[in-house]
Amino acid sequence: MAARRILLLNGPNLNLLGSREPAVYGTTTLADHVTTVEAACAGLGWVVSHLQSNSEAELVGAIHAARGNTDAIIINPGAFTHYSWAIHDALAAFDGPIVEVHLSQPLKRESWRHTSVVAPVAIGTIAGFGGVGYGLAVEALSPQDFIAGKPKPVAPDRSSARADKTAKHADHSVARDAVELRRQDVPAAAATPFVDPALSDRFSRRHTYLRIS
Repeated sequence: MAARRILLLNGPNLNLLGSREPAVYGTTTLADHVTTVEAACAGLGWVVSHLQSNSEAELVGAIHAARGNTDAIIINPGAFTHYSWAIHDALAAFDGPIVEVHLSQPLKRESWRHTSVVAPVAIGTIAGFGGVGYGLAVEALSPQDFIAGKPKPVAPDRSSARADKTAKHADHSVARDAVELRRQDVPAAAATPFVDPALSDRFSRRHTYLRIS
């Protein structure tokens, strides 16, 4: 079996990891995180390619180039997470599984960070575990994920629905025919109207039943 090919993408400002807001992102550098992914993939016999870019266009181009020759994508989109529909659309056109990673927990930060336009096209999001999240992303890419890829909407089986509808109409037709046959078998003299005595006088006057004896 050929080695799985993983594309690791890191978005804007992640090149400053280690010195940028260490209270939020830690002191581990981006190079250290890349090494973590490479080591985890090597243990599985997988090959990693990495790109960090502050350019949305460059990241979109890398995703396009990955189509047809890359098995999965691990991406930390940085600030692009929250508004880059261009990256969203590029990822949506990629057939393999995608894992979204964040060092911090966006939901515990500013409200504008609470939305991810990447999450809808990913098989899952790993956030808030610091650098451990990159290793967890590799673990998330199980062989089953490679086979299944991203979930695809299943079109309804309209032919089956039409068959069910036709069968129901046939059943109703049979039922109507059976009722007509029973009515024809009942002599006219045997059908006499009556008022159910168990009902109240007021209700009885309004409801007459047909008893067949």
